[in-house]
Amino acid sequence: MPENVAGVALCIGVAQYDDESLQPLPVVADEVAIMRGALVESGFAEAEPLVGVCTAAEVRDRLRTLEVPEPGRVLIYWTGHGLSREEGCRLLTTDSRLDQLDEETC
Repeated sequence: MPENVAGVALCIGVAQYDDESLQPLPVVADEVAIMRGALVESGFAEAEPLVGVCTAAEVRDRLRTLEVPEPGRVLIYWTGHGLSREEGCRLLTTDSRLDQLDEETC
């Protein structure tokens, strides 16, 4: 990666959900494309985005294997469903189920 990058930007857009109570979000691909362009213009190196079907395991794997340039700054852009409950806030992945929220799928 070039030395003058501001950091690396990872864009994640979850458009489809296994849980039928969560509506699909077809616009997330466009949102990710717009943000990727703006972040690259701002000096961020671009990581391959996750868009469409994004499971919790895929998101964790991408975060573990993300190549981060010095000084180690990472910007994560997330578009998709999320929720806030008494026990905390969650970003929902394709395999999240509202009736069974746990660390494996959120």
